[in-house]
Parts: sequence; C-alpha cells; structure tokens
Amino acid sequence: MENRLGSFEIDGKAYPLNYSVRIAQNVDAVAANKQEGAYGIYRQNVELLSLLLEDGAEFSRVILGEKVQAPTLEQLLLLLTPADNTRVVQAIRDALERGG
Repeated sequence: MENRLGSFEIDGKAYPLNYSVRIAQNVDAVAANKQEGAYGIYRQNVELLSLLLEDGAEFSRVILGEKVQAPTLEQLLLLLTPADNTRVVQAIRDALERGG
C-alpha cells in the first residue's frame, strides 16, 4: 500500500485510509461535534474513520488506478463493536500522522 496511506482491517480485508486537504475540514467538523451519551465518542471515532476510508478509496482510484469500495458509515456502525474502538483510534492517528 502507498506509504502515505494508513489502513484499517475489517473481516480480514485491509482498506486504505487517507488524510488529505480534500477532507481536512470535514474531519475537523466531525471532531468538533461532540456526540452525546456513553458511546458518543465511539460513534464520533467511527464517523472519522468513515471519512478517512472514503478518502483512501478515492486516492486509490485516482492516484493508484485501483478500485476500492470503502464500507459506508452505516456498514461500519453495523460491523464494528465498542471493543474495536482502540483499533479505530490507532488507525485514525496513524492516518493523520501520515497525511499531516
């Protein structure tokens, strides 16, 4: 995978994560929008992951010529559990560092 891309594995498949100028404002908006409730931060993290996955798929298509179908936010909310939050946070941090 391209060095600037992070990755996140779901059901044995690795998906690229990308942090670019194209989505930086959206990432900032999600990060600033504090979610309510016991699992609010978890949902916020999944929303951030979703943006990075979408950008990773687009980067792969445009730059690398690879067709990647990123899971949607709804799919992520169904597939991931609160126990995945540590992995989600680590993947987000890695992608931000690579793109930052």
